[in-house]
Amino acid sequence: MVSAARPAPVAARRAGLSYLLTAAPLLLGLIFTLLALRSLPGGNIIDPDAARHALNGAFIRDLAASGELTNPIAFGKRYYSHYPALSMPYHPPLFPAIEAAFYAVGGVNLTAARIAVALAAGLSAILLYGLILSRYGSHALAFLSTFVFMSWRWSQHVANDVMLEFPALVLVLASLYFIGEPVDSRRLYIFAALAGAAVWTKQNALFLSLVPFAYVLFRRDWPALRRKTIWLAAALFGAAVAAFASLTALFGWTGLAQASSGRTIAEILLENPVYYTRVLAQDAGVIVTALMLATVMAAAVRALRGRGEDALFLAWAFSAAAFLLFLGMLDQRYLIFAAPPLIVIFFRSLHAVCARLTGPVPAWLVAGALGAIFCAVQLSHPAPFLSGPAEAAEAVLAGGPGRIIYCGGTIGQFTFAARERDVARHSIVIRGDRLPAGMFDATAFENFAHRYGVQYVVLEKTNTPRDWDTLAASPSPSMVLERVIPLRASDPLWRGSLAIYRFMNPSPLPDDTIKLRLSKVSGDWEATF
Repeated sequence: MVSAARPAPVAARRAGLSYLLTAAPLLLGLIFTLLALRSLPGGNIIDPDAARHALNGAFIRDLAASGELTNPIAFGKRYYSHYPALSMPYHPPLFPAIEAAFYAVGGVNLTAARIAVALAAGLSAILLYGLILSRYGSHALAFLSTFVFMSWRWSQHVANDVMLEFPALVLVLASLYFIGEPVDSRRLYIFAALAGAAVWTKQNALFLSLVPFAYVLFRRDWPALRRKTIWLAAALFGAAVAAFASLTALFGWTGLAQASSGRTIAEILLENPVYYTRVLAQDAGVIVTALMLATVMAAAVRALRGRGEDALFLAWAFSAAAFLLFLGMLDQRYLIFAAPPLIVIFFRSLHAVCARLTGPVPAWLVAGALGAIFCAVQLSHPAPFLSGPAEAAEAVLAGGPGRIIYCGGTIGQFTFAARERDVARHSIVIRGDRLPAGMFDATAFENFAHRYGVQYVVLEKTNTPRDWDTLAASPSPSMVLERVIPLRASDPLWRGSLAIYRFMNPSPLPDDTIKLRLSKVSGDWEATF
């Protein structure tokens, strides 16, 4: 006779559940680290900014290896003369410095850069989960909100390229852990240091300057403003920002250029709310977007009436939104810093409403079903991709280093691919978009290419008219077409082709200096090869 199996002891079941809940954020971190690498087999950097971020890290790695750390500007000018796609300090240097460490271990290559970003995405998922859990004590809310945010197509877009959003978000989330009760705790100094590091990773993190004061508002903790801690923390953060600003001052304040777009304040305030609301509605739908904004406003009213359980996430949401509403430039990916608190407050409010009708557990099933539908739709979007520039670099460098004129909007992607393949850094890339428009007459181009010892010319052809289209239609006598590479991309803007020409008449004694137009620093300077 076989006796019936005994049920597992309650303590064992609780221990198993505890292990599962402990593993949940780590599992999310692993999932989204791997998802951030799904576009890696394409072998190309995708976004033009991403190419700059990747090359900035290569520059810092090469600067450290050169032993010229005491003279970085001179080294940088020589480096830019060979690889004209650097963007520091227009883009801050902290992530490139981290990236340089990955390059030091794995070599300067796309895989090393992508792993650095993928790890940042995974760590962001873990930190966001933990931050939600620390404030609300709900694993269900933490898991659902984190999964929804990380699955959002714009989160996936920046995670699948060498972009700064997730490296900066790691520091944003880490800083928010140090805002608590009392508001004027000395933990604010740690917040300020981490927030300053976030700005040194991406300027959009400037919104963190508002968070402690917005937190005071939603906690109604007015005495905190009369004590020195919050002001000293603000001064520490301000010093970090000022240090970055002083770095950009050497280059015409270019690092602060993101705050300007040529639009008037009135235009910005009228256009920005419409633009970002439309972006949310495109992904979440009009009804969910309206409900999301309504729940945030309702939570703000409750907080101002003395119920401050949402204070941190409200302070985060309103500070990030205020920054977006006054920022001169518009970009969907800037919502990355504002979306998490909106998602958390929305699902918390949805669960609270449903719980009154169905009870707590069924309410999470309703919220989970809505989140699952959103995630399924968002993750069904293919990973971003681009092919062509790396293949062109492989083709022109197959016989060794040389001088190449590259005419195209994918100059950054090609330049990084050239550096990746030219370990000794002997190749020289000349940007066609920096040459005068008249230079693309066949005769003028023939003379120029001969004078500077050019061996290859790459002409990009897309639906966007370019100055060099006339040269493509009527090449100079010494340009011999060797290969046409398709330019395939998830973004229709970059679809087209790359025509590779061998230039047969390079000077045996080419000139080694050329004047370049640098729009970001509003000036010209001579590049020396």
